[in-house]
Amino acid sequence: MRHFANILSCMLFLGFSIANGQEIKTIVVQKAEPKDGLNNLAIHFYSIDFTKEQRLSIKNVEFEFIFLVDSFGKPTLKEVNGTADKNIIDSLKISAEKLQNFNPKKVNGVAEESIYFMKLTFPSYRMTEERLKYLQSEAFQEAKLEDFEKIEKANSSFDIIFGGGFNHFIGNPSKQLKTGGGFKMDLFFTTENRYSFGLNMSFYGNTLKTPYNISSKRDQLKTPPTMFVGGIIGRKIKHASINFEFKAFVQNITEKISENDKDWVQFKGWSPGITFNYPIKIGKYIPRFQYGEPSVYNNCINLNFGIKSLVLAEKQVSGHMIEFGLGYRLANTRVKSYKLKENWKKHSPHK
Repeated sequence: MRHFANILSCMLFLGFSIANGQEIKTIVVQKAEPKDGLNNLAIHFYSIDFTKEQRLSIKNVEFEFIFLVDSFGKPTLKEVNGTADKNIIDSLKISAEKLQNFNPKKVNGVAEESIYFMKLTFPSYRMTEERLKYLQSEAFQEAKLEDFEKIEKANSSFDIIFGGGFNHFIGNPSKQLKTGGGFKMDLFFTTENRYSFGLNMSFYGNTLKTPYNISSKRDQLKTPPTMFVGGIIGRKIKHASINFEFKAFVQNITEKISENDKDWVQFKGWSPGITFNYPIKIGKYIPRFQYGEPSVYNNCINLNFGIKSLVLAEKQVSGHMIEFGLGYRLANTRVKSYKLKENWKKHSPHK
């Protein structure tokens, strides 16, 4: 009977309001919430540098954070439930002072003071590191270069260079071959102390001036191809680099008709050399999270000049070769440290 009486009272009140022309106003409430979302708020507290003992004491413990959010959106951590350790609570409250403003609670568009609750569980120390790295990788890849307050690049990097150029033989080979051209590709890793190690492959074609003096009566190729393959050891000096190359090379003199062709003529030897590379950066650095750590990509035009020796028993081919060219260089450089701007999400198009 009591419930029936309550329902009847409500119906009578509603009918009375409508009969008297009174409007029933809709109340629109927008709750207080962090501007960057709950995940970024969690990252902020996961990033606190607790001692190993403190992390063990809060392992798998669920914390409840109670914030007082004023009408301007400024959050104040008033209470922390889940631990009685004063040092841990102080660390959490000090860290909370660095939070950016929340979106305040609004009632029909008018901001007012409110309370915001958040629950957070601190897992084991190792799991916290893995979770933090995952969340940081998402933030790093989502941000653009202008969203960073600072980026400190390391010396270590992985570079890929490919391009074309000209080559010219010096000494005995110049009597047989004209100036030619071709392409090359370098793959190398630079360590933190600026030493480089990698691989190189280059291929050139040079028009025949005078046929080689060989026993084969077969027609010689009009443009004998020369291919170099080998290793690189170098040193980075500021932006430029000097590489020492140790490569094997082959030069085809006649056409190979079949796999069992015994009259096919090919010269083989080895080739030490030195190459100078100078990159010219184009565009902006591109932040990337690669192989579990932050890095930046940059695109470059690469200028190169090199000289190499051709060492083999055949004197007609023994001599030197110079090369100079232009190429594209992609460098992936490791990042030592970085700091995102406090309000970077506000300017990010991915928000």
